[in-house]
Amino acid sequence: MKRRVETETIALSKKTKQDPIGEVDVSLTSEKPLTAVDMYLAAIEERDKKSLAQEDFDESTHSNIVIKLFEMALKQFETDQNEEEPYLNCLHDFGVLVRVPEYLHKAKEHLELLLNKRPKDAMLWSKLGLIKLDMSRLVFTEASDYEDDDSQYQTITSEQKQFVDEGMDAFRKSLMLAGDEETNKELNMIASKALLNLALAEKRNHIEPSHVIYTLKQALSFCADHTINDLQRLAGTVHYHIASVKSHSEKTLDLEEASSNCKSAIKYLETVLEGEPTSVDYQMLGQACILLSSLEMTDDDAAIEAFDKGTLALQNALHLDPENENIRQQLIDMDVSL
Repeated sequence: MKRRVETETIALSKKTKQDPIGEVDVSLTSEKPLTAVDMYLAAIEERDKKSLAQEDFDESTHSNIVIKLFEMALKQFETDQNEEEPYLNCLHDFGVLVRVPEYLHKAKEHLELLLNKRPKDAMLWSKLGLIKLDMSRLVFTEASDYEDDDSQYQTITSEQKQFVDEGMDAFRKSLMLAGDEETNKELNMIASKALLNLALAEKRNHIEPSHVIYTLKQALSFCADHTINDLQRLAGTVHYHIASVKSHSEKTLDLEEASSNCKSAIKYLETVLEGEPTSVDYQMLGQACILLSSLEMTDDDAAIEAFDKGTLALQNALHLDPENENIRQQLIDMDVSL
């Protein structure tokens, strides 16, 4: 079956063979000769599709199409050798997509060659930090091996710890080289988001809680103490996730610290609401308040106040995003009238 999808510059023709192993043929056509960058952008566009509702293939076939497009782009990059940074980005993105360390190592090696030419390029150092964190993530054992026992955790390996530390060093180096306030903000956003995402991946894969908290605190070091709205949003989100991890502890000190982190999260997120809040902002505030209500063991009035504030925030989130079934179901589960 052959299907043609139009993009701004490329007519993307995808042919899928209906056979037991799901083989996929992909061809790209254009009015002008296609470069490696064209193919890479086509792969990114296909990867980032929000929905397959209008397509005539399933998720598995779609994944195979994306992989084929990346493979075609990488092959073309071997010919278009003047495209240094797009080639680096393609290697990195493909390595993350297929979870193959070889591509991330190639991306790192290529990046190090670029850094030899441009040692004061802050964005290149930031990119090195991202690659190092993704290399750490690929060392995880699949969570399915642990999901039957919540008390069984993976211990962080020395290799993973080294990747994270090297990534942190690269992020710090990038900030030292930042030339202006806008670049500084962008670099802090990149670092804190990357470390937050790494911590959430660690949590999903049952990495020991102490290391998840360590990674979250590293994320916090790049987004706390800023007056910039986007960084305050990140700081509130990170504080919430630290509280969430600590809330599962049986130690009194951990629970007290979880409560403190919740309050910090609420403070940051309420500041964000003074701007132009999104449904996600209200949802995160709601989650932080609900969690705080469960941690107020000795003050029933404070627990009720936090719970009420949380449900109101979730209702506001649903009002802004009425199609969000997760928020709707959470409110129903808490017996909150909609």
